[in-house]
Amino acid sequence: METQSGWRQAGGNSAAQAIFKPAQSAWAWARQWEFWLALALATFLRFWRIDLTQYLYDQDGLFSVARMSATHGLIPLTGIPFSIRTLTPPWSEYSLLPFAALTANPLAAVIGTAIANTLGVALCYVFALRYFGRRIAAVSTLLFATCGAAINYSRFIWQPNDVAPLAMLWVLTLYLGCVEGRRWFAGNVALLALAAMFHPSAALLAPVTLVGVALAPRVPRLRAWVIAAIALLVLALPTLIWETLSGFADLRSLRAFASGHTQVNLSVLHYLYHALSGPVMGSGVSSVFDNGLNVVATLLFAVGWLALSVRTLRPARALAFRCEAGVVTATRAWLLALFRGLRADAAWRINLLLWLSVTLPPALMVRHSSPIETHYLMMLYPMVFIVSAMGAVVVIRGLVAPVERRAARFTTVAALTLEAALLALIIARSAQWLAFPRSLTNAQTFNAYQGYGYPLSVLQGGADTLAQLQTQTGAAQVEVITPSNPRYQLAENGILVGERTDRLSLTPTCLALPAATARPWLIAPVTPGAPATALLGRLTNAEQVGSLPMVGGPAYPVYQVSGATPTLAGETLLTPTVFADQRGDALRLVGASLPQPGALLLRWQVDAASAPTDQTRQFRVVASVNGATAAYDDCDTQHWQTGETLFTWVPLHADGASDISVRVETTTNGLVEPTALGLRFLADTPINAPFIAATASAGPANPLHAPVTITADGSLTIPARTLSAAP
Repeated sequence: METQSGWRQAGGNSAAQAIFKPAQSAWAWARQWEFWLALALATFLRFWRIDLTQYLYDQDGLFSVARMSATHGLIPLTGIPFSIRTLTPPWSEYSLLPFAALTANPLAAVIGTAIANTLGVALCYVFALRYFGRRIAAVSTLLFATCGAAINYSRFIWQPNDVAPLAMLWVLTLYLGCVEGRRWFAGNVALLALAAMFHPSAALLAPVTLVGVALAPRVPRLRAWVIAAIALLVLALPTLIWETLSGFADLRSLRAFASGHTQVNLSVLHYLYHALSGPVMGSGVSSVFDNGLNVVATLLFAVGWLALSVRTLRPARALAFRCEAGVVTATRAWLLALFRGLRADAAWRINLLLWLSVTLPPALMVRHSSPIETHYLMMLYPMVFIVSAMGAVVVIRGLVAPVERRAARFTTVAALTLEAALLALIIARSAQWLAFPRSLTNAQTFNAYQGYGYPLSVLQGGADTLAQLQTQTGAAQVEVITPSNPRYQLAENGILVGERTDRLSLTPTCLALPAATARPWLIAPVTPGAPATALLGRLTNAEQVGSLPMVGGPAYPVYQVSGATPTLAGETLLTPTVFADQRGDALRLVGASLPQPGALLLRWQVDAASAPTDQTRQFRVVASVNGATAAYDDCDTQHWQTGETLFTWVPLHADGASDISVRVETTTNGLVEPTALGLRFLADTPINAPFIAATASAGPANPLHAPVTITADGSLTIPARTLSAAP
């Protein structure tokens, strides 16, 4: 902040020169107290309750690929799929490999992401001090350190969350070359390409690099172009290998997407508002206080952008030029003078590059094929906060100037008052974030299944509780019933089950129970209202032995199941029929019922199970009424045990008066592990294994069991009226 004399400078080119005068010392930032304040604040806020980091299917997918690569000696060729279903480059996986190699706990990788983004805040001050002065550096870095959106995207595993620190390095190399004439081009191109591999939106900054090439005092030499080309080839090499091995599948998908419908709207401004705003509380509802802070932060950016636009364009209007020989029109003469003016004036180039960096990407997003999201704008950090700091300077100057004209003795008081208001804004934004974790642990307002999911520490606490209960009861296996929505299912499976071979995860329409002579199991249905949860509460061989007090959801019961599974009320025993596939897995259908309208409940027994592998076996039970209205239920597992009982719920509307056809199909799920050049790779794309029909064969007739019929296609038919429809 500045004294009275600092605020007396009015607008115009003199003010611009005062603001944009580069610092002389490369280590000047280390002597400024506000740098250490901003760094301490950024560190504290980014690590405040970092254990409550968001952990959903993208986070689990990213870390799982890195973990599998580290533990199996594989080289990632891809990251996880984009929203348009093409696969991301693997550089996000490479950034996670050091953490995944050391521990199965993803919190280590979360901490690495937070550290990288905290360093990005520090670099913001170094950059702003060098090119925009101490006042802009202090205000912009404090705004960056306390912005809720920036903090949030610094605290969980995701590819776009590494774009901001890379963008900071990119803009620093851009200014070193275009403003100071240093060697910069190869590093700048490599950083921009790397950022684009974390998220393609960063490529929208490429035109700014081209402008830098045109205006730089030193034109990049051939050597710089060659080094840049080699860097691009190295960065793209894993993707090139994958595209070759996959028959350019992603390129075909990308071409189909690019040829689709595009739309033009200003939704990017809405998401720019969110990128400058505070966090959305766990309840999903923002208070008037939160909205007020967000509006103020957005207005500061708007004022700063207008001021920067004026400072960038005003000198162009005052250019003096003359029509030289060979220059046909005045327009060409003006453009030539503009180019020469930019090449001769470093301060002007500083303004122009910043203006282009914050203006071009949103402008290019006005026309888009897929909906814009807030994280598409992460490459604008920290430039948008430097512009916001300019807005704060303009506002304070604009308010101090009238006071000085009327009563000069009050100028200092007015300036200090406005500075205090700016400081209050920064403090309020810090308090806004400090309240955010509390909203994630408020059981009355936070619902894990309304977007955020269970925070990582809550899931890990549930895993620890299951381990304690398993030790106390001596259970041989723990089964977790997870939601059917992959957004939550994969994350809960990754933490609650993880790499333990004595744990099993199933979806709500599948339930596995131990063999009659097996040691007891623990079953934890982490899904309220699921069919499997309701059935567990009715089984006579199931006893509740504990609960999982998961904040953001009910306390889920944990059952101990042992002994023979009883016959259910309304269940019809069928002539036992074995469905066997080519891998050696076999399921025996022994009973069926219609417990409720729209559901067919089938009881199976595992007759044979192939050896466990890293791949997941998927059993699809398909049922239809009178050959039509087919429905199916999928059960995925890495291991079955002979003698287990399995219940499956097929969403079939049967009336009890029609034949029901049942067939079983099996396949394997896993990730592709191609081999090339003597190396083993890993791609986050499912194995394209087709479903194979399991052949049905009926056992000996039993008068106590309802008869069934085996059809020519290997399926089973339950005759009409064998089952009674639920009332």
